[in-house]
Amino acid sequence: MNTTLEFDVIVIGASIAGCHLATLLSDQGLSIALVERRESPASYKRMCSHLLHPGAVECLRSMGLLEKLLQAGGQLTRLDIAIAAGPRLQYPPRKRYSMANIERRLIDPLIRERAINSPGVSYFQGFTLNELLRNEHGDIAGVRIKNKQQQVLGLSAPLTVGADGKQSSLARLANIRSITHYNGRVALFAYYNSQDTRLENQLENRPPAKPNASKIWVLDKGQTYIAAFPNGAKTLVSCYLTEDKIGGKGTINPKQSYEQQFLHTAEQHVKQHMSLGTRLTAPIVAKHTDTVYRPYTIQGMALIGDAYLSADPLTGIGCSWAFSSAELLAKCVAKPLKNRTANPKTLHQALRCYRYQHRVRYQLPAYLMAHGSTQGRLFTHPALTHPAALLMR
Repeated sequence: MNTTLEFDVIVIGASIAGCHLATLLSDQGLSIALVERRESPASYKRMCSHLLHPGAVECLRSMGLLEKLLQAGGQLTRLDIAIAAGPRLQYPPRKRYSMANIERRLIDPLIRERAINSPGVSYFQGFTLNELLRNEHGDIAGVRIKNKQQQVLGLSAPLTVGADGKQSSLARLANIRSITHYNGRVALFAYYNSQDTRLENQLENRPPAKPNASKIWVLDKGQTYIAAFPNGAKTLVSCYLTEDKIGGKGTINPKQSYEQQFLHTAEQHVKQHMSLGTRLTAPIVAKHTDTVYRPYTIQGMALIGDAYLSADPLTGIGCSWAFSSAELLAKCVAKPLKNRTANPKTLHQALRCYRYQHRVRYQLPAYLMAHGSTQGRLFTHPALTHPAALLMR
């Protein structure tokens, strides 16, 4: 017989967005079911540039986690953007070190531990979403989840939240339509030793690294982007290329083609401008970097993070929007969830308010990012870059 457990909120996905939302709602006295398919609480997202924008850094600071993450190997940073034959752009303006490079292997387990230990949070580890439960009106009223031992649990709640990433299983089961802005790009990442070549197992509990700028080079009139993100004793080098530069016709071994292209394009260019030690990992390849947006949902359901809007990775905004979209949803629904017995319609109104505010805050910036990614010639034109450089100074 299947067991059904009742909660105020069900959160599918225990990465940054889902765990942050669970913690925020726990602070409001709500009960949360946090469901995660991966079986280890130390798991983390590997396909990520781990760049945090100023808002996310302040969020970590307010939670009391920033210093701990910097001590463990994170690093405060800013962006130093060099456009070929043009000016250098500094972000944030006036060279403020208010951004951070923090590996997901550090941040994900810490955020998850904080959520799991919050009062009112029940953590379902190693469970995948199996089925949606609906009420008499067709609204989502809960889910059924299953683990590898074939244990099936029913979870019911007035609100089910998808925080399960770009390929959201909740959105798929609910038949939520997505809009994709194709950019025809491939992203490649690899870790290197920095000038400080201490081994990774010597990184913990060391003095925090001094703030250091992340370097970005815009080449080929905005068709190629290369970046070096310092992270204590390691540096993440990334390369953002159009698909036609990799794996063209006649390629026998696509994996070898990716590695060769990365070495010839990214590694050689970075070494012309800064010192790099030994490469620690083979290049990690992200073949699909398109913008995916799901503007419509159904009653009893909400999406946050990449499940709602997976932006073009060019600006590294994903982690920061995971934090902020979770905060936006929590702000909209916490009070209606606590008082829903007085007026059940207030939750529906709150979710409409959330969708509207999400559209205003994120949709236009995401469109501009996607457009800038595919129209690099326009956005790297001197008529735009020279005034921008003066303004940022």
